[in-house]
Amino acid sequence: MLKNKSGKIIVWIVIIVVILAGIATMLFYKNNSNKVSTENTNNNEAVLESQNGEEIFVKGSAKGVDEWNISFSNEEYNTYNGEKLVSKNVRNVPTIENASNKEAATKIQESLIKLSDENWEEVKKASDEYKNVESSETLGVIYLTTMENRTDNYITFKFTQSGGFGGVSWNDIKYYMYNLKSGEMVELKDITSDYEQLVEKLYDIAENYLEIEKLGTAENWKDKLKDIITESGNYGLLTDKLQIVLPKYSVSAGASGVIQIDADYDKLGNLIKEECK
Repeated sequence: MLKNKSGKIIVWIVIIVVILAGIATMLFYKNNSNKVSTENTNNNEAVLESQNGEEIFVKGSAKGVDEWNISFSNEEYNTYNGEKLVSKNVRNVPTIENASNKEAATKIQESLIKLSDENWEEVKKASDEYKNVESSETLGVIYLTTMENRTDNYITFKFTQSGGFGGVSWNDIKYYMYNLKSGEMVELKDITSDYEQLVEKLYDIAENYLEIEKLGTAENWKDKLKDIITESGNYGLLTDKLQIVLPKYSVSAGASGVIQIDADYDKLGNLIKEECK
């Protein structure tokens, strides 16, 4: 009888230890997830303030590229429950000018604003839905546009979104590239002379990274990877690399967030046109 009681006590002790360990793990991940989200939001807010009303002068090169003037102005959308601020949202809207190529400047500006508007409407809709929700903290999203890279022929902009509503993170990253001469958006096929080989190379780099980091956990993620990589917004030309962006939930669990993978130009060889670097 004593032996049976001792066995039951041991079983209960083990169960309690497992439960406590599970709770501790959940709290650890929650705290770290909130920390990362807060850090991203604070950083994006600082960039928004530093860019607001300031001009970025992109000077012409020795090859005779015209000067581009780029400035940003902040726009807010806030909701209240009575006098209490419930949701604070902010984005920055670009103004792009080039006296020698007004048509290209206008095309790029209109395209960026259209892309921003589409997402901004979703942000405002969510903000309105939460205006009657009781919350101990102010909800909302920061939607940041930055110029990330510029060569003689191309320019890359980055959209970074942070924050969220109702405990759901809205964090996201998108890249959009433009031809400085025509003002047209540039796709992956436009920056290479061998599109299929470039896609294969990017797939290999992304697959290898996800397997090493043990991030490829979504069902059939390998079958979806090429389509994700080649989707507009999920890649961007930077100073010395092409960066791949894998959206939240696309190949991994939500806790992994947006995954960014660098494909250095030296790894891509001559697959990227020289004029794009």
